[in-house]
Amino acid sequence: MGELSKRLGIALVNIWYVPVLANNDITKYPTVRQSLLSDAIKTLEIMINTR
Repeated sequence: MGELSKRLGIALVNIWYVPVLANNDITKYPTVRQSLLSDAIKTLEIMINTR
């Protein structure tokens, strides 16, 4: 569970906070944010199904 929580936290930070703070960051691209969001959703699904 620790690794999944870490992945989820990293994805959420990269999706919501980093683009605002660093306009030249790779996460400013919509496709990168969509990929990170997809990973976060998969992580949540795994966490829910393993509880």
